[in-house]
Amino acid sequence: MEETINIRTKDLLTLIVILNEFENFNKEVIDLLKNNGFSVPKLAKLNKNEKVFGAKKLKDFYEKNSDIINIIDSYSDICHFISYNYDLINNRPRKCFYELYNYLCDNKDKLNSVVDLLIKVQKLGFDNILFNDKIDFTQRIYKINTMPIMDEEYYYLENMYVVPAYDGQIIEYKTSGSNYEMRLRKGYKDNIKVDSISINDLFMDPKTIPDELSKEETYDTIIKLRTDIQNQYDILRESINLSIGIDELKEKYNYIYNLSNICDDMEIKTKLLAVLADLKDEIFELEYLSNNYKKLITNRNKVLTEEKVEKEKKLELKRRKEPVMDLC
Repeated sequence: MEETINIRTKDLLTLIVILNEFENFNKEVIDLLKNNGFSVPKLAKLNKNEKVFGAKKLKDFYEKNSDIINIIDSYSDICHFISYNYDLINNRPRKCFYELYNYLCDNKDKLNSVVDLLIKVQKLGFDNILFNDKIDFTQRIYKINTMPIMDEEYYYLENMYVVPAYDGQIIEYKTSGSNYEMRLRKGYKDNIKVDSISINDLFMDPKTIPDELSKEETYDTIIKLRTDIQNQYDILRESINLSIGIDELKEKYNYIYNLSNICDDMEIKTKLLAVLADLKDEIFELEYLSNNYKKLITNRNKVLTEEKVEKEKKLELKRRKEPVMDLC
């Protein structure tokens, strides 16, 4: 799509249902518009079987296309379908709407999943869909307030993760890949208000969209991301501190061992070497436990890889070597 199209969910569902008949119907609508025969009030009356004076062109249009109009009315309504999706000044379908029609025609074999998606989106309360297959949600940074005020917006997506640099009550987060972006608002108590949904793939799996938009499913899920990542870094810190502590212990062991080699008192030297032998065994045991702990946390957590642990260890050692400024 060249640009984002904002379309009513019911109209997109309608377009899919009448896709095979749309081209002929579209010509009829264009002829009606060109001949100045379109009138929302009069068409609405015809649709209610009410008497309409004059309007011969509109009556002819309605009678000729009654079957498809009935189908449109069962999903949307004919008056709004034309009003929203046609350029009434230039007598043609809106550019984005017709592009969407062609896009659907090129993907007819996938339309069943689109119908399932639209029905689900409708049930969640999204009256409109913003669609653009060029949108990349991974390039955006989102923010959420841990102490939100009434009607404050936030975004819910697939595959969200917290940006480590958060401060205070504001959490920044991104997505590693999502086919949709829901803009929601915190309502009264735990109610959630739907605002809009942006989609970059109409053929996405509808199951990736939540079955309900509760506070627990959306807002609390995002807040929990911060708790989870904080726990991950606490575990990472424990592993790094343990590893660094063992390295320092090994250095001190080697230092004392070298001193023992220049000790002239054989009795003291013998006792010292015995203590060092026990200490060496303890160091090996600690190192074994440390390596197992590192393997355990990296196996259980996809984020904490062994490479990441080693990288963070080097950064921590660098920080410890940096001089501390004396603030007077």
